[in-house]
Amino acid sequence: MNVSIDQDGIIELTEVYNGIKLKTNSNEKMYICMRDSGFELNYQGQEYQAKDGVIGIMKINSARTLKDFIDANLQRNTLVRLWYPTQQGHELVIDKPIMEWEARKGDYKDHTVMHITDILCDSTVEAVNIVLKRPTYGDTVS
Repeated sequence: MNVSIDQDGIIELTEVYNGIKLKTNSNEKMYICMRDSGFELNYQGQEYQAKDGVIGIMKINSARTLKDFIDANLQRNTLVRLWYPTQQGHELVIDKPIMEWEARKGDYKDHTVMHITDILCDSTVEAVNIVLKRPTYGDTVS
């Protein structure tokens, strides 16, 4: 993240890929994260996306498969990291980012998407972090 002050005396942040939190004295919270194109916002638990001059609610159906999620939400040739939730946070499903088209056609395409999130990792490669529901014994996943 880079911080500067513009010609009008306003604080300017660039390269804000890990996200920032704004909090009022009455405990209202807003999170903002920059993407290569547009922004992701979270205000009081509701997620929004601002892109190409339009602000809209981000709707992620928790029953959506990875393939369907990618088709509905990601641009072509976007890098993704796939994660499973753990009690301590998250663990990588695949040890490196992959292209969205690889994820759409790969072994995890029928896994359920739980949510997307910012996850700080050792890699300098930016990617969309997608958290998948970990299959349990008896789940049908191709």
